[in-house]
Amino acid sequence: MSSIPIVALMCGSFNPVTRMHLQMMRIFKQFVSSDDQHRINGGSVVQGIISPVNDLYHVKRKNLLPSFHRINMINLALVEDQLDDWVECNSWESDQKDWQKTLQVLDYHECHMKDKFGPSAQLWMVSGGDLIESMAVPGLWADSDLEKISSGYKLFIIPRIGSDADKFIASHSILSRHSNNIIIANHVIPNDDSSTKARAEIKLGNYPSNLLNSSVIDYIKKHNIYVDN
Repeated sequence: MSSIPIVALMCGSFNPVTRMHLQMMRIFKQFVSSDDQHRINGGSVVQGIISPVNDLYHVKRKNLLPSFHRINMINLALVEDQLDDWVECNSWESDQKDWQKTLQVLDYHECHMKDKFGPSAQLWMVSGGDLIESMAVPGLWADSDLEKISSGYKLFIIPRIGSDADKFIASHSILSRHSNNIIIANHVIPNDDSSTKARAEIKLGNYPSNLLNSSVIDYIKKHNIYVDN
């Protein structure tokens, strides 16, 4: 019996892409390959996709850098970390004329994934715990979107230190009904390991090599970006 093709999708601003963003892809792939609890039922990761948010998201994020810079940095980081043989930066979301909701992005990539890898392929959304917790913010997510995402897709969540993702999901009226589609990783993300922290350091004149790839730092210096953010 052949394994189920699995595609890992990460959505976000990637403003800029951090080492942890790339590590999250590795964590997911490692989890799938060592799935001793058989929660993924014999799947195999065939592709990873990083999808940077559309520039029009700047209405919500005032300091969002244009997508061509964010895409360039992602591609540099993927090559540096030798992930470009299975992870790609996909520009469909950022190329659209309007900001796309997460559900629209998932639907687009699922359609193309099944065309490429067959009808049995599964799309998994890989994310930090902050995404799950944002689903409780009033007015941020439509209930109909949450229902479709949590019932129609698989979610792999890597929580931040100090958060209790399992408790949050159990208390959520929609997510709790589809908890079988949500896997919480054993790994945790440090609270200060983020794009926000990286931008703050750069504004102070520091270039945090613990947060950013050297190729990303070189790009930031070359284009003098984030200095006035």
